[in-house]
Amino acid sequence: SKCPRDLVWGLMYSAGLRSHEPEMLEWNRHVFLDDPTPHLLFTKDINKNGRPEEIPLTPEPVTMLRLHRENMRAIAAVKPVNHRRNCKTGELTQRVVSPDDPAGMVFPWAPSRPTFKSDRDKAGIEREDRRGRHYSPHSARKYFETQLIESGVHARAIDRLMRHKGGVEARYRDLSL
Repeated sequence: SKCPRDLVWGLMYSAGLRSHEPEMLEWNRHVFLDDPTPHLLFTKDINKNGRPEEIPLTPEPVTMLRLHRENMRAIAAVKPVNHRRNCKTGELTQRVVSPDDPAGMVFPWAPSRPTFKSDRDKAGIEREDRRGRHYSPHSARKYFETQLIESGVHARAIDRLMRHKGGVEARYRDLSL
């Protein structure tokens, strides 16, 4: 698939990405799969807090990203550029498909919030939990931080991994019963 949604959703949950961040990632600027510690680099221009931050990746998304990179190489041979029209402004933009191009986008075709909701419904996940909290793309960040806390990661390290300026533990932590 041009846009492997399972990879996008999995990356959001395993690295705590915001809903708009997958479509901003470029292969040669933000994704480092062949380093000794594979990671994402959130540069100042795409990081909400304005600071560069490195987020390590676990083996599963690394394997999936490597496969996706090979698939994008094959697609780029046929369609090197994806033209996208912004539904709000009507502006037409080009997104480079090849991971070997310096401007190559990891997800030149990115899923939307309605797609997330459709996938959620198809997976049989309720829109709200028993406490009335909505299940949305932002739930990925809450899940990510909760997993870090429950794993015993230090609060300062969590703030760095969440890419925040200060402590926001109370806003994201979801204590289990």
